[in-house]
Amino acid sequence: SPSHFYCENRGDFALSIFSSRVGDGVCDCCDGSDEEEGRCPADRCREFGEERVRQLKKALLPLEEGLKKREKYADAAAQELEKTRHQEKL
Repeated sequence: SPSHFYCENRGDFALSIFSSRVGDGVCDCCDGSDEEEGRCPADRCREFGEERVRQLKKALLPLEEGLKKREKYADAAAQELEKTRHQEKL
């Protein structure tokens, strides 16, 4: 919409900002597209995107470990249930 500006930010997440933030001297888009050429440092979207991926992978580690533990508990419970059912048949 006319009240928003779209930052493509290739290499990171796209972003929509208020049009009032375009040309205000603050680099809101990591690709610098919201400011006049030369105002913002070099396109940092790839750098930001790579850092975001590193942080997300780091955050996933404890979740993956938890899933592995859950799988072990579920397997043990299934074996115990099977053993109990087998004993009930005897």
